Amino acid sequence: MKNYRYELHFHTSEVSGCAKVPAAEAVLRYHRLGYAGVVVTDHYYQGLFAKMPYPTWPEKVSAYLSGFERARSVGEQNGMTVLLGMEIRFPENNNDYLVYGISRDFLLGQPELQDLTLKTFQAVAREHSLLVYQAHPFRNTMTVMHPHLLDGLETVNGNPRHDARNNIAALWASQHGLSGIAGSDFHQIGDEGLAGIDTAEPIRNNQDLLNILKSQSYTLYTG
Repeated sequence: MKNYRYELHFHTSEVSGCAKVPAAEAVLRYHRLGYAGVVVTDHYYQGLFAKMPYPTWPEKVSAYLSGFERARSVGEQNGMTVLLGMEIRFPENNNDYLVYGISRDFLLGQPELQDLTLKTFQAVAREHSLLVYQAHPFRNTMTVMHPHLLDGLETVNGNPRHDARNNIAALWASQHGLSGIAGSDFHQIGDEGLAGIDTAEPIRNNQDLLNILKSQSYTLYTG
């Protein structure tokens, strides 16, 4: 049976200051590895928007989506699914959260997201049927959050420059009934294809992704 492989943690240099690879090149690298798609999860936080040289929120959103739009265009040209997600951080601590199911319209209508807490954001996420997973929850400086505020944990983070303590994350998720996901945490050449999820059915849009994540109809790929 054919499997479809997807990257769930992917940054572009157009938006994420810590990323080193432009969206187009990054997508092509995943295409060559046989991935069926990627979810672009560029960083989303107060400082990012504060330093943007644009006066209006729609302009800021367009700037934030520039990496995603380029990735999607190249993905479409190569038969790949490219979806929009984000890795959001709130002022309350150093935690990062991977969010799935978002759209341009959602971001345009929510200009205060980067100022919230996880608790207040989760209320918004549930209202809009989004899923929220704590990224690399056992990396240094992270605070593990209460399970009821999360839909799951990134139990496999492939970033080779940080110790995510994936084994502890997997154990914590199991003990607290949380689903686990896997992602390469792609930032630079050499990070591609280190993790992801394999599915029996293709993911073509956000609803497909949400359905597969909710039903846990996937296996973790760990490189």
